[in-house]
Amino acid sequence: PKLRWNPSDKHTNGWRDCITPIRIQKVEICSKKIQNAYDLLSAARAPSGEPDLVNIFLIVKTHVIVYDRFSKVLAPMKYPGYPMLLDLIKDHSSKLNDSDKADIFEAAWHTVLLTCQASIGNAEELIGEGAVTVIASSLRACLSRVAEETPLENPILRTLTYICCLLPIVVTLEPFRNQLLGIPEFVWDIVRCLTLPQARGDCDFRIHFRMFCDTDLQHALVAGGALRRVMRLFFAYDYTLDEESSKLNKKKNTQAARNVYAMMACVALGRLAGFLQVYITRSSES
Repeated sequence: PKLRWNPSDKHTNGWRDCITPIRIQKVEICSKKIQNAYDLLSAARAPSGEPDLVNIFLIVKTHVIVYDRFSKVLAPMKYPGYPMLLDLIKDHSSKLNDSDKADIFEAAWHTVLLTCQASIGNAEELIGEGAVTVIASSLRACLSRVAEETPLENPILRTLTYICCLLPIVVTLEPFRNQLLGIPEFVWDIVRCLTLPQARGDCDFRIHFRMFCDTDLQHALVAGGALRRVMRLFFAYDYTLDEESSKLNKKKNTQAARNVYAMMACVALGRLAGFLQVYITRSSES
């Protein structure tokens, strides 16, 4: 039957309450079909005996598009594809010199980020699937292949950005923080992200803000060299920069960005020293 909107019906709130369950049911069916399609397309083909990389890439990109456009609709539902994504990431992390596999690696991490941004429950599910070591190894693999002069369109650099944006979400989870302390090189790699301004945005500062509320993590960051790397950002500050003009051209003005990072670094040091309070929050936008 055709749904009709009745604005005077207070019990149904128009048609939205009627159509939302239908939309959710369709999304659930679509999600199962996507998973089945991935299982079919990633199966080894007879002639080559290897999975079809193009088909796998298209399926994972479909996940990216779906969660990018319908994150609010999908938020109440658990993402079921983490085992598949983690296996895919582990299989490709050592083969990033191959451009096709680097693209799949990037799409897989983009999917992980979008699903965790949609719901903190997905982040809990991700960590429950043993993703901490995978995040650590992927972060190290990316850092070993990028430098300050790496162009922004590089897929490895984009992947590094996705991981940096994921960390502020998962660091709010106690199981992740506990496992993080057992991997010292993971903390060192997080600190190293401070030296890559083109991948940084404000993701790495969010990471450090969240970690500074935990005494053990504060000590781990200091031991990893966070103090030295954060203080380096002070020396790029230019007090002569006209504030109003920088606001108009902030995206194109490199010096304006450096000034912002210097001010954020000041806040980061205040929190590290215990002068500013910071609370753990599960909001990815906080």
